[in-house]
Amino acid sequence: MRGDGLGRFGWLGVMWGMVMTGWSAGQVPENLRTVAELSDYRATANEQQVRQLLARLAELSPQARLERIGETVEGRPLEALVIGGPQAAPQLPLPADDSRLTVLLLGGIHSGESDGKEALLALSRDFLLAGEGSTWWQKLVLVVLPNFNADGNERMGPLHRPGQDGPIDGMGLRENAQGLDLNRDFVKLDSPEVRSLVAAMDRWQIDCLIDMHTTNGSLHRYDLTYDLPHNPASPKSVRQLLREALLPAVTERLNEQGIATFYYGNFSRDYRRWESFGHEPRYSTEYAGMRGVLGILSESYSYASYERRIEAGAAFVTACLDWLAANDASVRQAVGSPWPEAGQSLPLKAKMDRWPETTQALGYAYRERVGDDVQAAERPARFPSPADLPRLDQLVPTGYEVELHTRFVP
Repeated sequence: MRGDGLGRFGWLGVMWGMVMTGWSAGQVPENLRTVAELSDYRATANEQQVRQLLARLAELSPQARLERIGETVEGRPLEALVIGGPQAAPQLPLPADDSRLTVLLLGGIHSGESDGKEALLALSRDFLLAGEGSTWWQKLVLVVLPNFNADGNERMGPLHRPGQDGPIDGMGLRENAQGLDLNRDFVKLDSPEVRSLVAAMDRWQIDCLIDMHTTNGSLHRYDLTYDLPHNPASPKSVRQLLREALLPAVTERLNEQGIATFYYGNFSRDYRRWESFGHEPRYSTEYAGMRGVLGILSESYSYASYERRIEAGAAFVTACLDWLAANDASVRQAVGSPWPEAGQSLPLKAKMDRWPETTQALGYAYRERVGDDVQAAERPARFPSPADLPRLDQLVPTGYEVELHTRFVP
């Protein structure tokens, strides 16, 4: 949908279920609108535009401030918007008597996947404009870092993501200025960007990371897919909370809004399995899990429209934050669960295994053209519609373990 900036779920400022106090779509000042909104979803913000909007957002509330955590390879500042309340803008880490959860919202780690950046900017603005009526203010501190790969974001071009639907005016590159994939650099720490972020995560003592991406894999019928840490060395309490509580609740809520979501993955080459990604802590959310905190991967659907992806991503993050605020005690217990003590062991290696039950993946029926006729293919459906398939996204230890001689402190 084009023209007035309204999408299938309405203007982004409605906050997808959060009550806007005294504000409506027409009242939002133009200087607080995102580049995506101002361009009728043709463009995405460059570094200067991101920093300008973040500075304006920081001025909207005494409970918001900018924090510079480092800089990129080419010297661009990495700025995070810290939003907290009802106290004054918090100095992280929070004091021991402050029970709020600290949630890191990360966008633009792959700068060509630009809808996460735009969604986080719009979501932050709408939250600040809504005032202190929501439980987010009482239960959460948000650290919003929307343009993490700022160098890659400056290298915009219309052909950097073949097959992705917009923004048609261009998007950034996947890699940073060193040619490194920042979402393969956690633990390795070859880039100044990830070194700065890991140092900030140490200071902030985050409880949850939500990392926003755009998938360009298999054709399927989900507006967004998600995942959690797989590595069996991450605390069981963290994986259980995400798989058994948070993600099912978020899935149900978004389904009620007409947004189809599912676990991240792709059809195998023979279209007989649904497969996920690896468990190595070089990935941001796997690294978060290895630190003992919640790691949530968000993957909007590359083949959906740019506007639709922004809407779905913002709705997903909003639903996650609502759940975290409503269940903060459970989250605190999960991330505070003890790691193995000295003398116990942690697995170092794992393999991908299937769940005992099949999963119904929503894809597309495949038909072959024979002359002028279209008929069902004799081979298995290329894009099952839907199909009960094995789901390979469970990691099990392979037996390689290390004994802890000292207490592990993530």
